[in-house]
Amino acid sequence: MRKIQTFFSKLRKTQGKSKHSLRTVILEKSQKFLRGKNVRRWKENLISGINKGHDQRNVMTFLELLGSMIAAASCGVAGPAIAEYKGEGMLYYISKFAIVITSVMMIWFLICIVGYERLHGLGEGIRKAKQKLTGYIHGSKWGKPSIYIAAFVIIFTLYNWHGTSYYSSVAEVYGIPVGVGEPLSYSVRKERSGYWRIKDYSFRKCIEVTYEEPYHQMKLMSEYSTAYNMSFFQPSARVVYKYEKDKSKFRDYGQEFYITARKNKFRTPKEVRYYGDDGKLLLKQKKTKNDLMEIAFYSSDDMPQLLNSTLLRVPDGQKGENGMTSRQIETSYYSDGLPRMRRLRPGINNQNGVNGESYIYDENKRLTTLNYLDPDGEPVCNKQGIMMVKFQYDDRDNLHSICYYSDSEGKNKTEGFNGVFCEKMEYDSYGNIIERKQLDRNENWWCDENGVYMYKYTYTDGALTQEVFLGIGKKPVRDSRYHSRVIKFEKQRSGLGKELSISLDPIGTPTAETDTFEEERDDFEEERDIYAGENENTITIQTNGQEETQENKQKWDKKLTQRRNTDEEETEEIEYVRKYTSIHYEVSPGNKIVKKSYYDQNDNLVANEEGYAIEKLHYDQERHLISELYLDTKSNPCHLSGGYAEERNVYGFNREIIRTEYRDKNGRLTVNREKGYAYVCFRHSEENQGKKETKLYYNESNELVLLPDTGYAISERYYDERGFVTRDAYYDESKKSISRSDYRVARIEYEYADDGNLICMWYQDEKGRPVNRYDTGYAAVFQEFEAGHLQTKYYQGYRDGELTAVLDKETGVARIVYTYDNNRLQREEYFDTEEKPILRSDTGCAIQEYEYDETGKCSEKHFYGMDKKPILRKDTGYAAVKFKYDEFGQMTDSRYYGTEGKPVLSTKYHCAGYEYAFDENGNQTDTWYIGLDGNPMVRRDLGYAHIKSKYDGLGNEILVKYFDEEEQPVVHKERGYACEEKEFEKGKLTEACYYDAQNELVLRKDKGYAIVRYEYDEYGQTISEHYYDIEDEPVISTEYHCAGFKYKYDGKGNRTDIWYLGLKEDDKIVRKDLGYAHVKIYYNEDGKETKGEYYDNVGQPAIKKEGGYASYENFYEKGNWVESRYYDEKGNLILCNDTGYAVIRNRYDEYNRRTSIRYYGTDGKLIIGTKYQCAGFDYRYNEKGNNERSTFIGVDNQPMCRRDLGYAYEEYEYDDLGNQIRVSYFGVGGEATIGKSGGYASRERKYEDGNLIEEWYYDLKGELIQSKELGYAGCKYGYDEFGQRNSIRYYGTDTKLVISSENHCAGYDYIYDERGNKVLNSFIGLDGNKMCRTDRGYAQEYWEYDDCGNEKKVGYRGVDDKPAVWKDGGFAYCNMIYENNRLIERDYYDVQGNLTLRKDTGYAIIKEEYDEYGQRISYRYYGTDGQPVISKSNYCAGLDFSYNERGYQTDTTYLGLDEKPMLQIELGYARVHLEYDHYGNEIKVSYYDMEASPSICKEKGYASREKIYEGGRLIEERFYGLDGKLVLRSDKGYAIHKYGYDEYGQHISSDFYGIGEKPVISTEYHCAGIRYDYNERGDKTHTRYTGLDGSLFYRSDLGYAHVQYEYDSQGNEIKVSYFNTKDNPTTEKEGGYASCIKEYENGKLSEIRYFDTKGKLVLRKDVGYAIYKVSYDDLGQVIAKSYYGTNEKPVMHTEDHCAGYEYEFDEKGNQTATRYIGTEGTPIIREDLGYAEVCSQYDSLGNEEYVSYLGTEGQPIARLEGGYASYTKKYANGNLVELRYFDTAGNVMVRNDTGYAICKKQYDEYGRCISEFYYDRDEGRVINTESYCSGLSYQFDERGNKTYIWYKGLDGENAEREDFGAALYFKVYDEYDRLIWEAYYNTDLKLVIRKDLGYAGIRREYAGIHVERLEYVGTDEKAISNDDVGYAVCVDGYNESGKWESEAYYDKDENLVNGKDGYAIKKFQYDSAGNYEKTVYYDQNEKEIEKE
Repeated sequence: MRKIQTFFSKLRKTQGKSKHSLRTVILEKSQKFLRGKNVRRWKENLISGINKGHDQRNVMTFLELLGSMIAAASCGVAGPAIAEYKGEGMLYYISKFAIVITSVMMIWFLICIVGYERLHGLGEGIRKAKQKLTGYIHGSKWGKPSIYIAAFVIIFTLYNWHGTSYYSSVAEVYGIPVGVGEPLSYSVRKERSGYWRIKDYSFRKCIEVTYEEPYHQMKLMSEYSTAYNMSFFQPSARVVYKYEKDKSKFRDYGQEFYITARKNKFRTPKEVRYYGDDGKLLLKQKKTKNDLMEIAFYSSDDMPQLLNSTLLRVPDGQKGENGMTSRQIETSYYSDGLPRMRRLRPGINNQNGVNGESYIYDENKRLTTLNYLDPDGEPVCNKQGIMMVKFQYDDRDNLHSICYYSDSEGKNKTEGFNGVFCEKMEYDSYGNIIERKQLDRNENWWCDENGVYMYKYTYTDGALTQEVFLGIGKKPVRDSRYHSRVIKFEKQRSGLGKELSISLDPIGTPTAETDTFEEERDDFEEERDIYAGENENTITIQTNGQEETQENKQKWDKKLTQRRNTDEEETEEIEYVRKYTSIHYEVSPGNKIVKKSYYDQNDNLVANEEGYAIEKLHYDQERHLISELYLDTKSNPCHLSGGYAEERNVYGFNREIIRTEYRDKNGRLTVNREKGYAYVCFRHSEENQGKKETKLYYNESNELVLLPDTGYAISERYYDERGFVTRDAYYDESKKSISRSDYRVARIEYEYADDGNLICMWYQDEKGRPVNRYDTGYAAVFQEFEAGHLQTKYYQGYRDGELTAVLDKETGVARIVYTYDNNRLQREEYFDTEEKPILRSDTGCAIQEYEYDETGKCSEKHFYGMDKKPILRKDTGYAAVKFKYDEFGQMTDSRYYGTEGKPVLSTKYHCAGYEYAFDENGNQTDTWYIGLDGNPMVRRDLGYAHIKSKYDGLGNEILVKYFDEEEQPVVHKERGYACEEKEFEKGKLTEACYYDAQNELVLRKDKGYAIVRYEYDEYGQTISEHYYDIEDEPVISTEYHCAGFKYKYDGKGNRTDIWYLGLKEDDKIVRKDLGYAHVKIYYNEDGKETKGEYYDNVGQPAIKKEGGYASYENFYEKGNWVESRYYDEKGNLILCNDTGYAVIRNRYDEYNRRTSIRYYGTDGKLIIGTKYQCAGFDYRYNEKGNNERSTFIGVDNQPMCRRDLGYAYEEYEYDDLGNQIRVSYFGVGGEATIGKSGGYASRERKYEDGNLIEEWYYDLKGELIQSKELGYAGCKYGYDEFGQRNSIRYYGTDTKLVISSENHCAGYDYIYDERGNKVLNSFIGLDGNKMCRTDRGYAQEYWEYDDCGNEKKVGYRGVDDKPAVWKDGGFAYCNMIYENNRLIERDYYDVQGNLTLRKDTGYAIIKEEYDEYGQRISYRYYGTDGQPVISKSNYCAGLDFSYNERGYQTDTTYLGLDEKPMLQIELGYARVHLEYDHYGNEIKVSYYDMEASPSICKEKGYASREKIYEGGRLIEERFYGLDGKLVLRSDKGYAIHKYGYDEYGQHISSDFYGIGEKPVISTEYHCAGIRYDYNERGDKTHTRYTGLDGSLFYRSDLGYAHVQYEYDSQGNEIKVSYFNTKDNPTTEKEGGYASCIKEYENGKLSEIRYFDTKGKLVLRKDVGYAIYKVSYDDLGQVIAKSYYGTNEKPVMHTEDHCAGYEYEFDEKGNQTATRYIGTEGTPIIREDLGYAEVCSQYDSLGNEEYVSYLGTEGQPIARLEGGYASYTKKYANGNLVELRYFDTAGNVMVRNDTGYAICKKQYDEYGRCISEFYYDRDEGRVINTESYCSGLSYQFDERGNKTYIWYKGLDGENAEREDFGAALYFKVYDEYDRLIWEAYYNTDLKLVIRKDLGYAGIRREYAGIHVERLEYVGTDEKAISNDDVGYAVCVDGYNESGKWESEAYYDKDENLVNGKDGYAIKKFQYDSAGNYEKTVYYDQNEKEIEKE
């Protein structure tokens, strides 16, 4: 030892002396040592010992020693192991030393056996080799490099040296993967579809486990194949374990554990990484100090799972948790090293609601049982209700079955992850799964969530090549994901990479009905209900601003919004359509998918559902997807519907995405139109014990932008330590807290149960206070779960600082309780805020139950009321619905049932069910509507029973046909076509053509076009649509009033511009119905309309026709519409012409319900709107959200009584179904009041099965009252089985049938045809049977329809069902003819079926024509012979109409029989021309003759009229003559009329002005103005007449200056009082009474009493009675009148000479008898008439044809005047052509007053009498003793004035009247229809002096409307004195106010002359008001004289 120390000491001393000092010393000392004596001696002894031993030892000896040593070594090995496990250090080292000694002895024996010589030879050989190697190294230039290479190779080989093994499955032993079962041979592996490869890198302490499958695309294959995605454990493609060796940790486990660990080399994982096929890192685990495996990285997008564990499994439809990296996994093991339990630390649950898993294995290390655990380690159900899973294996170790249980004992099977109770698999000889069956709890057939019972798999060389889906019965079905019956897989080499193709079946769209998007959505939602489980009812966290469970709903909301913004339903695709049949994936050498292409059946590139054909993908170095570029079929970049062509992602250093952006085809940033932003930035940060993710949304200008759907620019999402979302917060662009626009909440808080179920969601405002969601009305929603199933959900709202139970606005319930059976939702029960059962407001049921078929599909749904009895759904009208499915899982049948279980017709779908058929591609080809008998029926609303569709290869519906129940073609009831053909391009509808039942192009009845074509932009947005007729020529749509549209959009996809197109290509026109050609719309960041502008076809601002404004602005707060403003063309506020306000403002409550509306004028002050007659509304709601009070607000912002309604507010009550069952009216003070129009204080309604069945009206006392307007107190409604109203009955206050005063019957009965058209309407009488309506003259009306549903015939029948004539029209039926669904002709027929002239209009045929815009441009009238005829109503043979470009009618021209303009004789003009301002107000009316010269409006005396408006109200009218100057109206006596209005829009004044624009006295109203007052109910209470100075004015024609009205509660006028100018009571001039009081009974006037100025009854001076009474029959016909004196006793009418009347009527309402009653109440003979009763008879047209006179006993009696007892009338074409008079015996007789017995008349084509002649009894001509002629003939001027009256002699020729001495009376009228000349002529047309008058004629001259000069003339046409009056000329003077001022008389020489009354001049004097004061008389010398 000392020598060694000396050696090293010297060695140290020599270091550093020279470069080789150390080496030199070592060599020298070594050589010296070896040359030493001791060494030489030792060497010799060793050689000697070896040789000696060689001689003594042999092989046998060696074997003996070897055996002993093996035994010793065994003990030696076990010893250290035991010592190491026990921790005995001394024993451990002794055992090791023993092993060393034994080994040395073994080596010595071997050396001895070999011998020294052999050993020496071996040494020499090694020495020589060393020398050669040394020489090579030092002698060659490649020597040293070779050494280095060899060393690298050795090291690399050692580093990568591994053992490789292959197994069908793997397990983990103490966390280290090991194979299970026997290793797989190569021959097996090449035929297997998947197996595990294990590589053990012992040098670097690493094990790599790879799942080998032929495609090397597990993620991709999982998208398509259930062989991949339905595996219970979802493996990653590769798992890498880095381990360390640690013996110490196993010492505490026990000896068995330790021994197992020793066999496993004490390896434990320190890091585990999971990778995808492309090498992307998916999951990373690291060992912690606590020996737990912590998740250091987790790809939430890929959602990886642990090996042989579901602990990280994510529920279907959810994303991976962002907070997963905080999780730690604790694993415990069995003694054999297999995992016994895995748990999450800290004690939290995963997304499936469990904390851990426990495992049980069989002896072959195969997992047999998996249990889910709670944080305490106790078994628990996960969210799917699974507690335990059991696995069974076949003899080849293949997994044979998987069963799911809801208990820990394995007794109760439950639905598993795939919606089945049990799965069973079969395998081929290589272990490939070839069949997977889905079973129920009894292991019977069962369909999983894909709608499949069995999956069958086919392989080629181990690669899956085909997967087939089979249903029950092993028939092919389509899976629910791709709607394909088979999926095929193929892999090909492509360059350095490969190509994988997926092939699918062709598919179409399963659409049953395409009527409206609303119906499609209803069907969609019902189907969704059918297939939905409890997940539909759970709360889900929102993702990217949307609720996941709301995805489908929002999709349909968006489609409906688009529908509202477009004008044609065909522009939208109805359902999802897959147009491709194969998808090709191009895979790079790095196993990354770099390209995805879509192909159709013909291998042509085709666009997919999103609009692209190719998708190119790019990755970064970390294999993250950084770019997705979308290409079209030509490989050019294309825009998706969102408006972008590329999506890019940017990742941070921690592999988290930090930005997603969208770019257009040119690579520029662009806004995603569907999402509303160009890019979003993500920020991640730690927050307390969790994490926070912030999203910031930007536009293409790098500005923060508010999302259009949600209204926020920044969102923050917080996660807890479990990774659960705990809060969402929203902010605007300035980073201020903001309420999202859809919910109107600023924050959402989430709360979870220990099992991870979301149990509460709180909504808060910007300050964190509870706030009610706008759309649902609650501030919090709570959920309770059991065994993973939602058990209860309830809502709370925030009001008055507290959270209380509240009803959900959408459903009307406060709590929902769910019940399950076999893990399927069985029942839903609904409760109100008091926990009482409640009917859902949307469906009207309190309980909803489900039943399922053997495949797991919902087969029945039942609905119950609060009494738990079946109830008809409010919305659909059935109590149960049952469904059937075919083998493909497609619904083939649905049936509706009523409360008694019998088939019922749905009130919504108008049938008792549906049947469907599909083609082989799954396209829904047929839909039948089923009736109550189970057979096809014609739907009453649609008009067909069967719809048949055809599809192209891409699944586009290209043909639709309609059929009736007999399978005959039939037209759509509303649309008017029987067939529709469609063309598509790139999945977009480009053309639709419509055909009739004969397959001829036809104009759509509803739209007015036969063809429509669409164009789209690159974003798929409709940019134009054009309409064409059956000739393929442009046509104006009857609905849209244009030939097409053009559209423009902003970057967010909002439609900003709409142009209306004309018949010329791209010619923009002003829509006739709208008044503008172009509308431009602006939007805010939320996508809400903020502004609209209207323009004409040249781009100038235009006024919207309805509304009268040129632009508008909308304002919003928290998403609520709070204000709108309306502007004119100049941008000034303007009052809307339809509503009467310029600004409208709204307010909302905490539940976002509108609580008030206010209207403002242009001055910003409250204004009374013209539409609703108030300044606004206030609303109050009940707890169910129903409006329970509406209050009308006045300009003082206080409640007001609406003038049109008569009350200030109305209150409503509702039943449990939300039907309004009562409305009551109240005054301003809250007092009950009677409604003005209806005449009742409240109305009650009753409903049954959703139908209104009763309605009753009540007075202030709550007693029944007869409605004033309707004439009944109540009504009842009946319905047929189709839900069509088939009866109405009216009842009085005694609840007995009553005749309605409005409808003139006691009810109706209706009958409908099979298409739902009303074909018969019967009027019902008091006896409940048919009755003849007295106002119409018939008892029934019937209709017939053409194939398009147009009414082609309407006719009338009597009570006896025989043809009857309409009383007014005079025809029995009318046939109607249509062209292109426009009515062009109506023909009228009598009861015999012959053409007949209408009684009221005088024509038998009327024809109509229309222009290209659908505007009626002409009427033509024809007689029974088809020749033109003059209409009796319009006095012309036709009318032509013209319109301006805004659609206003500008001209109406009257046409004659020659179809040329004619002067309308009643009006005095041939054409009327109208002019309008740009607000659509009629501002001028002008009249013209046939020559287009101005013409005077007959009887009105003006040629044109101008109107002036203010605020939309007419304030002034001006009237002009032919010269265009102001003129006094001939009928009114004024030239200007000015109107005044109060704040309520009530007409309060009229003022009249003359030509000089000064006040004038109206000749009609006899005053210069009128003033009106109203009460708060809008009843007119005062009328005051004003004079020229505006003061009260005494109307000389009436006898008073002021009249006052009073009303009862029903608004009946009950008192009228008259006052003089001093407002003192005065008497009415004609009757001599000062007031009258009226009484009513059931709304009808029953009595009038007349009073004097002192309030005492007074006899009317004109008629002689003080009281008037009237009686009515049940039909409301007056049957009696009676008169009474002041003593209330009957009194004789002084004019009518009777004390009353009695009347009788026939069934048609014709008055058949009038009886005169005396004071005794019995009939009397009127002394002035000579008879007591007059009776009438009528022909079938209602013409009075026989009149007879009777005495008091009913005997015929001759009347005093004429002496006849009866007479008859005859008619021709509605004209009276003959009168015959009869005596009491019925013989024709000569009238005693006129001298003739018969009178006959003739008429011209205008219906004017042109002659009448008189005859005796024998029809011989006779002289009329009154007119001194035998007849008269008449002629008229062109303006219809009667100008010639010829007197006829017995020979029928012109003859001189004996009394006149003239044969002709001739008159001339000027252009104003003023009589200017009248004279008498003889037969030679020479003037003659009329014998009885003494002059030949009169000449008149006018000053305005007044005769200024009247001159009597002789035969020389010169003035002549009229002896009767004493003068020849009369001259009148009028002042500027139009008052008669003077009258002067002149002789023939124009000298003043005193008339017969003794004066020559009289002058009238008036006060300043125009009241007459006195008359002053003058003689012919102009001296004032006195006159009494």
